[in-house]
Amino acid sequence: MIHSNELKALDGLYGTYGVKYAAGEFIVHEHEPSSDLYVILRGAVEFSVADPETMNRRVLRTAHAGEIFGEISCFSGLPRTASAQAVQERMLLRFQRDTAVEMIRTSPQFAIRLIQTMGDRLRRNTEMLTQLWNR
Repeated sequence: MIHSNELKALDGLYGTYGVKYAAGEFIVHEHEPSSDLYVILRGAVEFSVADPETMNRRVLRTAHAGEIFGEISCFSGLPRTASAQAVQERMLLRFQRDTAVEMIRTSPQFAIRLIQTMGDRLRRNTEMLTQLWNR
């Protein structure tokens, strides 16, 4: 998660990279090709996947201001692994892949936050798998 002082600095990029989504609006859809990376400036975003048997949406988690998402598709080129939907009106930064790579090159702090995000997500997924296997 990006800390509040770093978030204030990123807030200055809203004029160039900012996007606003209304409550209930989808930001990205599961399985769609996309390479954008997002930073939540204000509010929360809910992530969900379709249950393969029933096609009902299953909520995975909710992300809040200061969190980054979209890194898997941004850097791997693979389709989105989940849908992201604005919980209320949201303000985000949206970086195309080239811009995200440039930010990593020029801002070690941003690069570290991105690595922390990926590490935290991997740890949570490993913990969930371990819980499932130990049932």
